[in-house]
Amino acid sequence: MKKSKNLKAFTLMEVMITMLLSCFLVMASLKIFLMFEHLILLKNQKMENSKISIQFSQTIKNDADNALSIEEYNDQILFLMPNNKYINYDIEQHYAFRALADVADTFKVEISDLKISKESITGFVNNIKMEIKIGEEIYPICISKEYTNDLLVNKVYKNHNSFKNN
Repeated sequence: MKKSKNLKAFTLMEVMITMLLSCFLVMASLKIFLMFEHLILLKNQKMENSKISIQFSQTIKNDADNALSIEEYNDQILFLMPNNKYINYDIEQHYAFRALADVADTFKVEISDLKISKESITGFVNNIKMEIKIGEEIYPICISKEYTNDLLVNKVYKNHNSFKNN
């Protein structure tokens, strides 16, 4: 009879406990990875929302600054530009549509609390206030337009002459 050697090895119980502990470690690290991935996605979404808000805000404020006058007509806001062309803003609840000749932009924003105030004599818009909601974020926008005296006088004079001719 041959003598058997005693080999050093792990028992079945030790291997099973080691596998169980390694499964827990892999599951915990996967959970942490998925949690960080979710946080990064949320941060990217907020950055995209802020980008859309800033782009819309800067565009409408730039148009207001460059416009000779701002008027409201049939639920649209019209910006008369120095080249005598209008930029039309059609503001609906879930989007804002900006059109200039053959170029158009659509901003996917929810607009609430839109308030437009006008000059008493000329009817020009001098204040536009609104809140835009993108995702869960709310961004207020306030636009004020100061008109030169000669523009106001010309508008009143044209209105007076058209009334006089009729």
